[in-house]
Amino acid sequence: MVKQKNHLGKSRGVIFTLIIAILGLALSACGGEASKKEVIPPKPYWGTIESYLYTYTGGVQTPTAHSVYDSTQNALVKYTDPGPDTIWGTGDDLPVNYTVYQTTVVVNEYKVSEGNTFTLGGDGTPFNADDVENSYWTYSYDASGNYLSSRNFSPGVDTVIRTADDVFSGQDNVWVGGVWRDIIVYSNSVPSTCFQGTLDANNNVTQQDISTPGADLTCFTADDTMNSYMARTYDANNKLTFLVKYSGTGADATWYTGDDTVSYIQSFVYDVAGNLIRMETLNAGVDGIPGNGDDVMTSKNVYTNDAAGNRTHYFYQLPGPDGLWDTIDDQILSEYWFGAY
Repeated sequence: MVKQKNHLGKSRGVIFTLIIAILGLALSACGGEASKKEVIPPKPYWGTIESYLYTYTGGVQTPTAHSVYDSTQNALVKYTDPGPDTIWGTGDDLPVNYTVYQTTVVVNEYKVSEGNTFTLGGDGTPFNADDVENSYWTYSYDASGNYLSSRNFSPGVDTVIRTADDVFSGQDNVWVGGVWRDIIVYSNSVPSTCFQGTLDANNNVTQQDISTPGADLTCFTADDTMNSYMARTYDANNKLTFLVKYSGTGADATWYTGDDTVSYIQSFVYDVAGNLIRMETLNAGVDGIPGNGDDVMTSKNVYTNDAAGNRTHYFYQLPGPDGLWDTIDDQILSEYWFGAY
């Protein structure tokens, strides 16, 4: 059981950010993406205010995790057990870890600069001296406030955090003329994936080639191996409306031809104010051609906004027992409330 939630009546300015790293960020390089600079509200914290994750058995929804922002600690606390009363969102929920955020001011805006994740000590209570830091991540920005890089550090062989053998995942962002064009993704402290963009006359990333570094472990060099690419379409307002990821060259063994293999499709819908309200992920149907009538939706993201700027995000993974999308039994895998304090 989940305790009734009442977020929209709270006195807070709320905004949603689509960003990669742990939370999502401009739409990520592994799904729907955006290339333009995000705007962070002028508050010491921005991010998840509350979230739920769910599983389904026989069409019955069961929460598996609940996270809540603690403004007194500037931290997000994660709970994985509803406690003795079996009701999620009440005082006896059992926490498992928490992340404390640190901020910096760049171009008169607060931006998150570091997050420190702790597991609970023996007393099972967060923010006590026996808690143990098990990972941390950092963000960096340039003088204009552009998001340059993220690093998520975890212990190495010695199993101790903040020592010389720590390993990291993360990304570097390459900005060209004020536009976020290229991305270098890291795994185990070395580049693992390279995203190289092509800009149109409006500085929209219309194509992004995805490669694996070669023996030099350096992106954008001659020994990289291309493995996929994304093609993007924008509307007259430079809003991303359609994205296709291609994962193979097809029978002709040549990229950018009509028989390239479609991995997935994403479509984006906005309200009159330009806020994203829906993102669908689809396959290319029997004919393998994106944008034809036989494309099949495989998941959807729904975003809601109100006049006060409050925003929520619902991710639906399956259409439910009736097999039909946009009916009452669609299965929510996660729901998020994003905001600023």
